[in-house]
This record gives sequence, C-alpha cells and structure tokens, in this order.
Amino acid sequence: MVAIIFFKCKFMSKCWQMMNLEGVRLKLVDLKDAKEVTNYILSMEEENKYETMILMWSWWDARNKVNSSEQRRTVKEVVHQARNMTWKVCTMLKKTIKKHYKKAQACLAALTAISAQGMMRIQLESDSSNLVTALKSRVFDQSPAGMLLVEARQLIQLDFVSVEVSFTPTIFLSWDPDQPCVWLDPLPDFIKFLAVRDCTEPWTDE
Repeated sequence: MVAIIFFKCKFMSKCWQMMNLEGVRLKLVDLKDAKEVTNYILSMEEENKYETMILMWSWWDARNKVNSSEQRRTVKEVVHQARNMTWKVCTMLKKTIKKHYKKAQACLAALTAISAQGMMRIQLESDSSNLVTALKSRVFDQSPAGMLLVEARQLIQLDFVSVEVSFTPTIFLSWDPDQPCVWLDPLPDFIKFLAVRDCTEPWTDE
C-alpha cells in the first residue's frame, strides 16, 4: 500500500522527478514494508532525508484535500510546497543546532573556569532543558555538540564532589550565544552590572 501511494502513483512519480529524487524513489519502491522505508529514509544524508520526508507529507496533504472534496493540486504546487517547507525546516534546524552547540560550549567553559578556581560543590542552572538533560544522561551524545557534552560530564565526575544541575527559566538575564566566555576578576570594562540568581535587581560594585 505504501509503495502504491508514494512510489508507484504516476502523479507522485512526476513529483519525485521534479524534486530530483527519482533515484531515491527507485530504491524505496523495492522495499517490502513501511518499516524498511522508514529505516532507509532515516539513514539518508540530511538534505535528501528532509526533502524525501517532506515531499511525501506534501503529497499526503494534497491527497487528503482531494478526499475532502477540495481542488486537486498540480505537480508543481505539491513540489513547491515541499521545497518551501524543506527550506523552512532546514533553516530552523540549523539555528537550533547552532544554539544548542553554543550553550554546550558555554557550559563547558564555565565548568572549566569554576574547576580552576578550586570549587568542589556547585549548583548549575540553565534555561535550556535539553542541556540539563544532556548533562544528566547520554541522550544527546550523538548530536553535533555531543563531544562537548561528554567532556562536560567527565569534568563533572572528575573535578567536583557535588554538582546539582537544574532547569531555570530565564527571567531577566539575556545571553549572547556568540560569547560563550567566562570572565573572572578583573572584569572587562564593558560589564556595568552584576546580577546573581537570588536578586531581582542588578547592582553595581561602587
């Protein structure tokens, strides 16, 4: 049934060709069930993977519209929707990956600086629930930031007696993802305000 709807349908075949994915279609059409199709798609390179999944979704969406008595989309419309959605998804993923990588980098830099100061018992708070999870488990070890996360966990195990990691929503602090640095005294001249977790107002050192 999967092969008939997505890979053998004449309309959908034209969509595969227009997306320059005919080679992918020919490989998928020979697979015996949905599980094999899914595993093969997930093993593909990132760009082709997203194009394939979103093209299949775009066709399924168009098919559902017809079943709801709406006007049938053309091949160009299905492909245009797939390409547009692929671009949006890839752009969003790149931004998300960069953000998570920068947070992991900042976390490792902070742990290294704290360790160098001889602190043994610390409480580590982050506004990233993914980072908190990554520091407590191996869930994100295969992500682009995986090596940094593994190094951070090793540092926690080897250099500290006690580390409490918790999630804290950002309330008033802003963070520049392009500046994953840790500054110690003397602080740079451009730092005008100091803030701590349990203070509601920033203060200056007069």
